[in-house]
Amino acid sequence: MLLSIRDLVVRIGQIQALRGANLQVAEGTIVALLGANGAGKSTTLKTISGLLRPASGDIFYRGESISKRTPREIVSLGIVQVPEGRRLFPRMTVLENLLVGAYLRSVSPALLAQELEKIFAHFPILGERQRQQAGSMSGGEQQMLAIGRGLMAKPNLMLLDEPSLGLSPLMVEEISRIIGEINRSGVNLLLVEQNAEMALSVAHHGFVLETGRTTLQGPAGDLLASDTIRHAYLGR
Repeated sequence: MLLSIRDLVVRIGQIQALRGANLQVAEGTIVALLGANGAGKSTTLKTISGLLRPASGDIFYRGESISKRTPREIVSLGIVQVPEGRRLFPRMTVLENLLVGAYLRSVSPALLAQELEKIFAHFPILGERQRQQAGSMSGGEQQMLAIGRGLMAKPNLMLLDEPSLGLSPLMVEEISRIIGEINRSGVNLLLVEQNAEMALSVAHHGFVLETGRTTLQGPAGDLLASDTIRHAYLGR
């Protein structure tokens, strides 16, 4: 198993945000993590990334515990988070934001140029707007840039937090296509989404969090067809 979360408990101040969450990501897959606001989805990603420390339980990456690792060490292991809200540097250019993604890596200028070309192949609009300030781009373009920046770290596992938030239906469809394309290129993904239909349409497996606990899991297609999921998250 690539990633395994076991009985994870996380407290933020006086709030117990996770109450024994369990989750797995197998090699080669996209996993969707669903749940209502406050269920603990973003907390889960932040804890995997080392931004929060568990009170108990553990996180294993390729069989090794990472729950006491620093964020820098976790990125170096190949785990990268694309945060909710994108968190770009708005006054920096597209190119500068992309280069930030590679700051922990020692690569030659020639290899860096090759990797940028791969990003521009995924996201042609970024290649066209390399010199444009990130803050002047549309929401969908900024989301592409945030994902591209994450890819520049050469992750094996990408954590995507609400990539469709605030985007038009057409752009949500495009982001969904890109997520599938990234997975086919060899990157595993853990996808947090309130758009359950989009998430389960692109994912292989899904988990549902409720008040900090894992309450349901299964193949994405089965969850998409589940009456429980349809009523709770799809509005039908």
